[in-house]
Amino acid sequence: MNVMIVDDEVLMRTTLKYMLNAEIPALTGERKFVLCAEASNGKEALDKLTTVRPDILLSDMKMPEMDGLLLCEQANRLMPQVPFIALSNYDDYQYVRGALKGGAVDYLLKHALTPQSLLSALEKAAAGLQDRPVHSRLTDNNLVALRQDFLIHLLTGFYSDPAEIRAHFNVLALPLEPIRMLPLLMCIDDYQTRDLANNNLITFSIVNIVTEILTDQKNGAMCHISNEKYAMVLSFGSTRSERAIHDTIQNTIGRITFCMKKFLNLSVSFSLGALSIQPADLPASYRQAEENLCQKFYYEPGSIFTRENGTSASSDFDFLSISRENALTEAVLQREPHKAHHLLDEIFSDIRRQKPPLPVTQMAFTDLLGLLNQICKKQAVNFKEIYDDDTLSGQYLYDFQSLSTVQEWIASLFDRLIDRLQKREVPELSLYMRQALNYIHEHFAEPLSQSGAASRIHISSVYLSKLFRQELNVSFPDYLMQVRLNHAAHLLRSENLPIREVAAKSGFNDYIYFLKCFKKKMGCTPTEYLKRL
Repeated sequence: MNVMIVDDEVLMRTTLKYMLNAEIPALTGERKFVLCAEASNGKEALDKLTTVRPDILLSDMKMPEMDGLLLCEQANRLMPQVPFIALSNYDDYQYVRGALKGGAVDYLLKHALTPQSLLSALEKAAAGLQDRPVHSRLTDNNLVALRQDFLIHLLTGFYSDPAEIRAHFNVLALPLEPIRMLPLLMCIDDYQTRDLANNNLITFSIVNIVTEILTDQKNGAMCHISNEKYAMVLSFGSTRSERAIHDTIQNTIGRITFCMKKFLNLSVSFSLGALSIQPADLPASYRQAEENLCQKFYYEPGSIFTRENGTSASSDFDFLSISRENALTEAVLQREPHKAHHLLDEIFSDIRRQKPPLPVTQMAFTDLLGLLNQICKKQAVNFKEIYDDDTLSGQYLYDFQSLSTVQEWIASLFDRLIDRLQKREVPELSLYMRQALNYIHEHFAEPLSQSGAASRIHISSVYLSKLFRQELNVSFPDYLMQVRLNHAAHLLRSENLPIREVAAKSGFNDYIYFLKCFKKKMGCTPTEYLKRL
């Protein structure tokens, strides 16, 4: 059965089409009802009625130009055999009552509309059509699939003969000319973080909304390429003015951007190919648009990319030099977050300015995380105190869609590390004391003595012992023991390791001595401690 949808709200039409195309077939296991046409008001529907000859008419009641009540009356007079289903809101009772008197077979409330209720209404309408032959024609569902395949083939060079292309344009009712065509790629910003990968309704809505815009402008067609990427072909026919072409492109992008944000709350970016005078030039222009889009990572959402947005031709990239690495490490150890942020700003500014190939940029991110992890390890800071559970996987880094979001994330990790280091030390310690604590937290897992630590910071062992008593009110051996046991407790909580290995990683060469010290500090053995977790 062929169904015609009439509604002035684009989202309502999109919802109805999705129910017809996907949700009702999923319920019934067959495609009994298919979309043959749609209109945005009664007048437009009436103009199409005798041409598309629907089996069922599904129409809103409140619309501009011609409302559903008048459409119902006119359609019933023109094609009395076509059942009419009314769509209404709470306050449309007068319309609905008039429609039922005028020949409507059923009505549906929009707020309560479901695939099941729509299916029930369609089956009720179809019940009176059992003895009438169903029209066989190219429906909108068929057209969407055929247009999709054709446009992809056109962009990839399968078609090059202008006469053949023009014939396809005519058959598929595409508002295009086979000359002076321009490819335009659209990409959903932050696609991974929005969890849209399996949302068929979003994809369907995007294609439907953009297709309506291009059809209204009579200058283009659209298809879904993959995941977040969509392709358009704009046609400029006899237009020769570069200014006119530029204005048309900007108007198209502006309308699409507005509708994506208003109706779907999506931000989108665009990439322009070059104007192709002949169809044979279109595939190269499309490839250029795809290459331009690769630079999206370095820009903010909602950007427009052209041939000018290129990657750096240089092969000499050293974003995390030895000097920067040392300076960043020093900023962390000295608990100076502002200095660390300044250094990270310099690194990311260089990346943003040079725009290297993405693998090079990702290597720079990996180096920064490697430095962070190295400091954590040397300072006995557990990784789980710095990373969230869902960011411990290295794959998480590749899910970011822009350079700015990566910078924010990495900067937050360094902030957490500095904050963690600040919280575990007593304020207003002397320079020698801070140096001694840093040395302990960096080397606690190794054989470590008071005299060795004193020698490394160039003071006597006696003076270091005095500093510990004066500033921390604890002896050097007791402080070292506390650091080692705290690290052991962290490993027991966060790592599935044998207790002997925990002892070794915490600086205890004598396992029995470790068990004795752990029970004295924690009040239980390591085995009992694990059972309490």
